[in-house]
Amino acid sequence: MVFGAHPDRISMLFFLSYVKAAGGLVQLLETRGAAQDSTLRGGAQQLSERLRGAVEAAGGEVRLGAQAERVVAVGPSGSLLGVECRGGGPTLRARAVVVALSPKVALESICFEPRLPERRRQLVGQLALGAKFVLVYETAWWRGGGLSGSSICSDASEEWPIFATFDYVHEAHGEQRRLHACVGRMLASGRDSEAAARPPQCVEFLERQWSEDGFARGCPVDLVPAGLQPAGPPSWNVALARPCEARLFFASTDTATSWTGYMEGAVQAGGRAAKESISTARCSFPWMAAARS
Repeated sequence: MVFGAHPDRISMLFFLSYVKAAGGLVQLLETRGAAQDSTLRGGAQQLSERLRGAVEAAGGEVRLGAQAERVVAVGPSGSLLGVECRGGGPTLRARAVVVALSPKVALESICFEPRLPERRRQLVGQLALGAKFVLVYETAWWRGGGLSGSSICSDASEEWPIFATFDYVHEAHGEQRRLHACVGRMLASGRDSEAAARPPQCVEFLERQWSEDGFARGCPVDLVPAGLQPAGPPSWNVALARPCEARLFFASTDTATSWTGYMEGAVQAGGRAAKESISTARCSFPWMAAARS
């Protein structure tokens, strides 16, 4: 459930590193006070929207619909980096560039000139082909049948591909009708329940195939197969976080040392990359002070 893949696709060293970053295996699997504990009321996208608002309010600029396609050394002796976007337009020039995509997606979707170091290219893992489903009901009917709404499948297959289900009802938030993932496995594990035997028709069905998202291409995290995770320091995530040419920085959650693969890890990696890039570029951004306040 944590990785969205079978164990034979994951390096044991990567697994241990991932567990350590979360503070232990129980933290990854449990709900209360652990990885599955909380959601953001209003959705996680509001974090990006509020950050954009703070940048623009302080005179900065956020360009949407400008997908980076090529990062190339430009200027005297290649002292600057030029970012070319898909669809044309002027080349953006910067003293430092932060790449916040997963390592695999960045490598496959952006052309870097000069080419990224071979060791970094070798460290790039694989992506699990995950998906999420949300079934919406008028009432939390499973509770009336004595069911929790949560389940874990230990033998998911092509015939039964559902890894887990969660009860996503938030009474305190006024959201009375959501069940995260798919109810199918929950019903299979509760066949003796009268409510489970006759579930009502859902009023809405939402599906997200992460493998079809060009900026994700899978979920929930890059997977490291056997042979890629270094046996000694630095670990896989630390090695991927290392800047290239002191101008190109990497900030995806895969590079975090705390809660790798989670939103907390993304925040940590973003803060680290921002500090590195500002220090290296020897420049300041007025909007950052405004955002902090």
